[in-house]
Amino acid sequence: ADKAAAAEKLAAAADAAAAAAEAAEAEAAEADKSIAYMCSAFCISVFCIDEAFESRSRDFLQATFALYPDKEYIVITLPHAATEFPLLNLFNQVEPKPSSSFGHLLYLFHRDALLGPLQVRMATKADEDSARALTKNLTTRMQLNEVFSRATVERDPDSADADDSGERAFMAVVAGQAVGIALLQRSVDVDLLQAQYSLEDFLLMSEHAAAQHVELLGFVINPIFARSSRYFLKEVLRQLLASCMYYRVGKNMPIPDVLSEFVQVRPRAQITVSETLEAELRKDHGEEPDTTAARRPLTQPADKALFFLTRKLISEPKIVNNTRIVVVGTSDTALAFLEALVSVPYLNFTSLYLLAPHAGEKLLEPRGVLQLDGGAA
Repeated sequence: ADKAAAAEKLAAAADAAAAAAEAAEAEAAEADKSIAYMCSAFCISVFCIDEAFESRSRDFLQATFALYPDKEYIVITLPHAATEFPLLNLFNQVEPKPSSSFGHLLYLFHRDALLGPLQVRMATKADEDSARALTKNLTTRMQLNEVFSRATVERDPDSADADDSGERAFMAVVAGQAVGIALLQRSVDVDLLQAQYSLEDFLLMSEHAAAQHVELLGFVINPIFARSSRYFLKEVLRQLLASCMYYRVGKNMPIPDVLSEFVQVRPRAQITVSETLEAELRKDHGEEPDTTAARRPLTQPADKALFFLTRKLISEPKIVNNTRIVVVGTSDTALAFLEALVSVPYLNFTSLYLLAPHAGEKLLEPRGVLQLDGGAA
């Protein structure tokens, strides 16, 4: 009798829980009906234009927004196997969520991107509030704000010396409003970069003077104007009289969208020597064992990924390849294949996938390192 009574109580509790769940679902459904959903975008389903007038594709956007004055965005979808057409050079490709099963690419364009042309100028102390507004939602905002403050301390942009080695800040302005910032370092240790990375595969170093190398420390731009990032960088190089720009990415650093405009450089294979041999080499060079910090070790490895951009490359937009490429496994061959794809200077692969257990951790390890017993490598 006691077991039967207990069973009845459990059944009654289960019925009560089910009824409460049904009531909650019904209440949520009613609340959902009361919400007024508004669509602020329209879709271009068909676009055709004669090749002779492809450069005037932008004019269509102004006319379409005039037809839909209450809309803010234009949406275009494209299959992965299709080739991008010139109109899409004005659109931003939206990164899909990992759980998305949508089979097409999504492109987005905001009406504010049709405002006046983007202007680039050197930043001043008066732009500090605008810079903070652009970086307020970034995890690296403190570092970026510190660099911006140092770069704009009591400096007149009209009298800045192009040969001065220091930090510089540039602003991108549209219709009088700041939409982007670029932070740069004028002094670059080119000899160290040559020792750590295979720059000779892409650069003829004799054509680039030492003062023409700059390093990008930070880059932030309003997503609406992300397609103008290439022009932004081009203007920065022109105003600094620079010909080569570098950007280094370390572990756990956020990846800026502008990185797709750069070309990645492979790290150079480093020769490992024993302490005895290194001491002999230093002795042959007339150096003391306790050399100063200014003299770097012969085998100092690269601790960051290096990307670069030149005036020639920035004038030649990359060919976008949206084909989905899936690499299975993290063998040296698989990683070398991915490395070869991302190192092509004239191609931008937007859909590369690595399928393997702990693939993210494997990508952070040096390729070709064999772990032996006892912890030796």
